[in-house]
Amino acid sequence: MSANHLQKCIRHPLPGICLILFLLNAVLYGQDGLLETGIRDAALRLEKPLVQGSVVAVLDCSAPSENLAAFVSQEIAQNFVKSGKLVVVDRKDIELVKKELTFQLSGEVSDESAQSIGKMLGAQIIITGTLDDTRLLRLKAIAVETARILAMESVRLPEGTLYNTLRSGTKTGSIIDVSTADELIAAVGSDKTIRLKKGIYDISQSWQVKNRVINWVDEYDGLCPVIRGVSNLAIIGEEGAEIVIEPAYGWVFSFENCSAITLSGITFGHSVPGYCLGGVLRFKNCEQIDMSRCDLYGSGTIGISLERTQKVTLSDSIIRECTYGLLRIERSSDISFITTRLQDTGEYSLIEVIASENVLWRDCTFSNNRGSALFSIDSLSANILAQSCLFSQNTTDEFSQGRMPGLRMPQFSDNSFASPR
Repeated sequence: MSANHLQKCIRHPLPGICLILFLLNAVLYGQDGLLETGIRDAALRLEKPLVQGSVVAVLDCSAPSENLAAFVSQEIAQNFVKSGKLVVVDRKDIELVKKELTFQLSGEVSDESAQSIGKMLGAQIIITGTLDDTRLLRLKAIAVETARILAMESVRLPEGTLYNTLRSGTKTGSIIDVSTADELIAAVGSDKTIRLKKGIYDISQSWQVKNRVINWVDEYDGLCPVIRGVSNLAIIGEEGAEIVIEPAYGWVFSFENCSAITLSGITFGHSVPGYCLGGVLRFKNCEQIDMSRCDLYGSGTIGISLERTQKVTLSDSIIRECTYGLLRIERSSDISFITTRLQDTGEYSLIEVIASENVLWRDCTFSNNRGSALFSIDSLSANILAQSCLFSQNTTDEFSQGRMPGLRMPQFSDNSFASPR
């Protein structure tokens, strides 16, 4: 173990935890909502009364921006596919029909137009929707043969980084579809939404692509991208989109001095295990980071590093199989991990919190981790809370070194450490 690692093991005595701070955290973080979750819930409720095996076509809804319309429709279609109850018409087929018709499929579509579209697509049911300026999403399922409305649902979507990023992207050129690693690197920039098609994006050789906002840094065994000074960037992956890099001692993606960054539906990882340096995702001097439905797998020494970064949310995601630890949070604030699994990782302290405040884990699962301690929290950190979390089959010497995180409604099962009281 290096001298640096030994120094990190020195911790201050355990202080008491104030119940009032727990309650304040619950109020502050209880307002958190997820755009994808709202769309998913509405889509599954709409699907419930529809006949098993029906062929459905999901049209772009009417929304404040083209980006938002496309995202909502794609999320609905993906949730139908995951459910397996309905047969979903491929978006490529819808685009072909769009070119043949005199009216647009984006924007509000009349029920009569929906019938015509459905017949051309061979669909039995058309899904239409409208999203207004109050974030109220209304969905309809219409029978193609009879124009009968089979089901209706509505939900008010939460406002957050992802919603605001998509809403602000009103220019037609701001949505970029990519299918190769070089196209991805070339597309990165401010005020853009990049949609990754299914596939593996190995960016190891993409340093040859010129992009003024990306510097390639050689930490030891190869060049890795550092994205600097970017704002309002969303990278959204189709199911099965994966970004990998070969150098073991760097980061898959590193962001510096960036704001309003959204990463959704993407797997990130290294193709070769790393030690001593690097990891999966790193944010330095950043704010308003929204990550959802991501899979951060190891090889990197840690899953996520946050340094002087504020307003970060990771939801419905996995951090797994990292060689040293899961998270490092230094001089950062307002950090939330929601319904995320942190697993199969370890050697040292798995989650380091240094001079940071307002850090929350809610409805998360910590399992099959190993190391000296699950948490390591210094005396300068405040309002560190784990709420409704499960800790299972972790093999660590201690639950926490230094300050103890606040615990509300925890569950402990088959861990090597004594369950905190």
